[in-house]
Amino acid sequence: MMVIYSFNIFIFSMSIMSETDIFKKIMQDYFKNPLGHKILIGNLEALIIAPDDRWMVMRDSPYRPGIGARIEEEFNLKPDIPQYGLRPIPRYVMKRIAKLADEGYHEEVSKILDGIISSKRPYGFEDIKRKRPHAIVDGPIVFTEKPIHEVIGRQLDLELKLKAELERMERRNIMYG
Repeated sequence: MMVIYSFNIFIFSMSIMSETDIFKKIMQDYFKNPLGHKILIGNLEALIIAPDDRWMVMRDSPYRPGIGARIEEEFNLKPDIPQYGLRPIPRYVMKRIAKLADEGYHEEVSKILDGIISSKRPYGFEDIKRKRPHAIVDGPIVFTEKPIHEVIGRQLDLELKLKAELERMERRNIMYG
């Protein structure tokens, strides 16, 4: 499945951080406020949007963490992608999902999960602990077959800088992440 979204032009800072540190920061933000988080994944790269931050992360291998940089300027996703987050699944819905999956109706299971994601707001960890649901769905993470710079344009400068930094680190044989 190819997902294509158009974006406004934006500018990147070059304060490079490890992917691990970026995701720690994003999870801390999610703990505070689960609303407004979005994730777009390309091949060895990711665009992560939080209410107050936007990040580009890049890897040189799928088997180890990469590096990233904060995107400084605001931009809008067009069309908008759904908010990432945790959403509770009631027991009766989980029983229906399990039955449909056992019977091989995987498309129906996807439709039910899509319905939950599109109709329920993301919950924070404290809300999940209080509610104690039978199950939760985590997502969505939107994937694209195209490199993110092709999808959103003007990202090539940052991509080249992150690639150059990854190559420099590899040459120096520095473990990162």
